[in-house]
Amino acid sequence: MKKVIIAFIAGMLVMTSGHVMAEKISMIGKKVGGEAVVIVDGKEVSNAIIIEGKSYAPVRDIVETLGSEVAWEKGVITITTVAGEVNYPSKEAMIARKEIVVSEIEVIERDIEKLQTTIIPAYEEGVEKGVGNSEKMKEDLEKLKGQVVDKKKELAALKQELAAINEKLESAK
Repeated sequence: MKKVIIAFIAGMLVMTSGHVMAEKISMIGKKVGGEAVVIVDGKEVSNAIIIEGKSYAPVRDIVETLGSEVAWEKGVITITTVAGEVNYPSKEAMIARKEIVVSEIEVIERDIEKLQTTIIPAYEEGVEKGVGNSEKMKEDLEKLKGQVVDKKKELAALKQELAAINEKLESAK
């Protein structure tokens, strides 16, 4: 029975370690599959490229069109909304953003639950039992715990944005 448990844990580690490493994959050298026009409130703003089914649009063009500020420094893009809040150009845009935020909240909550109930406990058990390269597993475990912290911060920000959207929608009635 112990061999089955150890084999299961080893399988989980192999399956999840790729996920941890995959976050740093670069888009450099990827083939552009197409282009798309970016339109904000009926106004053509810029063009986006499509790589592997995802669109990548110029952040500065879109953010400035929405009335916010964007800065770039040492590989980090920072978006600052005017007076700390997003200015939605229309009620429809606000409703569309609300739907996106609700969806993002659901995904992040599922990710956190999966990390906390399945992946992290499997790593902890593997480290405890000395399965595989325990130093590497300890490093990966710390990265996973860091992901939980980051996801919780992101979740809090999205919930705050959702509350602000709901408040604006109520006042617009």
